[in-house]
Amino acid sequence: MHGFTNRGSFLARFAETAGHLVVLLLIIGFITPFQIYAANDAEFGTAFWNMLQHAIVPLVLGTFGLAVLISCLPYRLFIAIIAIVVALVVLTYAQSSLLVWDYGILSGEPIAWENFKLAGYVDSLIWVGVLLVALIRPVAMQQFGRRSSPFIVVIALSVQLLQAFSKDVPLWQEPRPSPIEHVYEFSPEKNVLVFVLDSFLAPAFDAALEQSPDLRSHFAGFTYYQNMLSAFSTTAPSIPALLTGKQYDNSLPLRKFWQSVLQEESLPMRAIAQGYQAALVTLPQLCARTKLPCYSLNKVLSKDTSHMELRDLMELLDVALFRVSPQPVKVQLYANERWFLQRYFIRSGTPRALFDSFHVGEGFARAIGNTATQPTFKFIHLLLPHPPFRFSPSCGPVTRVGASERELYEDQAICTLHIIGEIFEEMKKHSVFDSSMILVVADHGHSLHYMPFKRPSGFPILEQAMPLLLVKAPHASLTSPLSISQAPVSTVDVARSIAETMGIEGSFPGENIFKLSERDERTRTYRSYGWQDAFWKRDYLPKMEEFIVKANVRDPNAWNRGTTFSPPSATNN
Repeated sequence: MHGFTNRGSFLARFAETAGHLVVLLLIIGFITPFQIYAANDAEFGTAFWNMLQHAIVPLVLGTFGLAVLISCLPYRLFIAIIAIVVALVVLTYAQSSLLVWDYGILSGEPIAWENFKLAGYVDSLIWVGVLLVALIRPVAMQQFGRRSSPFIVVIALSVQLLQAFSKDVPLWQEPRPSPIEHVYEFSPEKNVLVFVLDSFLAPAFDAALEQSPDLRSHFAGFTYYQNMLSAFSTTAPSIPALLTGKQYDNSLPLRKFWQSVLQEESLPMRAIAQGYQAALVTLPQLCARTKLPCYSLNKVLSKDTSHMELRDLMELLDVALFRVSPQPVKVQLYANERWFLQRYFIRSGTPRALFDSFHVGEGFARAIGNTATQPTFKFIHLLLPHPPFRFSPSCGPVTRVGASERELYEDQAICTLHIIGEIFEEMKKHSVFDSSMILVVADHGHSLHYMPFKRPSGFPILEQAMPLLLVKAPHASLTSPLSISQAPVSTVDVARSIAETMGIEGSFPGENIFKLSERDERTRTYRSYGWQDAFWKRDYLPKMEEFIVKANVRDPNAWNRGTTFSPPSATNN
């Protein structure tokens, strides 16, 4: 103990070590995660404290255990490690607050690190410089830490409190029962089931049938509407269009539009009013704007509340580690969204939303029940076959080397159709298939080139406007093979078609697709715009160019320019 007396007692060393480690823990495990959560709370299915409670005990025990070990080290090594911890406090806070580079949305697509070389050089130079100072002048760094650490904590925590109160961030929510049974239970008498397959391009369905003719058996009794037009080029306004028949026009902030039409004028709201048991599974950004029974994919997938909270926590901490780290470490943490903590603690593929969609689709067949006492309405939005491409036609991992983007897309599309087909087979076994109205629809198409013509100058990618639509009416003949219709239909027709077929009262725009024939002449509209994932957080969409289609969507001569819908000028400044 003589050494501790001359160079600080064990308790003094422990108090100093624990203090600095606690500050580092607060930055990495609380302050930075809260910053991320406060800016993106709609993307998580769990309130902040519900997540954090799972990490507090192990993090605190680990911190104080490490403090004990450091406090027992020889004096010179002790001072050196304290200096490094102080340097890490300064560096992680500076990285998370000042050295924040815009890498875009972390969606699972590869980050073009070569475009951020300057950021990498700046990060590396600062981190190496500060750590060298800590090693060369450890005592000076120790003294600096005693003065700076409390200041950093006070400033950072003050910012967090302001964020919490200014944004009304949900810090805690009472645990709610898992919605799994509610989502998967059907009525033996009457059901509406809508599967939205994100970015499923109709011509890719044609290709899938050619490559895998056995898929046709899954869709006996269905009609395939080849002349289907999307209302929009991306998901954000397309989901409300499917549920309400209404087209967004930039006259309202997008989130206010979602809230207004989904809560007051949507098909599921009308269905609930008439005794249906409704469940929507879609993106958390949309669920956050409605009081409908709406669940994000991770909520439905999780077997219980604790599992869901742990999944959200690992995602949040992964992003927090990404934010506080220099770029060379970021590359290893991200690994094309395989992520560090999620890879070891959740053991699910990444990007998470894609694999959640895959697991929800696969799990749907196993979880189907037929005990619902009310008619049911289900709207299940899966991010398949949306890129990135992870699945082969047999739904195993991608193994093809050198395959084109179109080939990989079609492989994932075939896997998606097999999943849907398995669900239908299980529905038949539970005697809920025949009585159900079923739609397999895409929110929009994809930008891959399929059409054998050159895109007209100044026109959008026409394939982006060609979503899949397969429809089975209740009690359709299951001995009838898949039929094809060239009737001029649109995504805005879905709500009205379901309502009139199932006797759900309400006034919806669009047409009833069952009343349209291939001979009908009809004017349909498609609104195209450039999309970035950052637009989820903006008030308005960018300028939308409207195109009028008067004949078959696959005929470029049927396309003409229409109106332009610009956001209010104030939002462009």
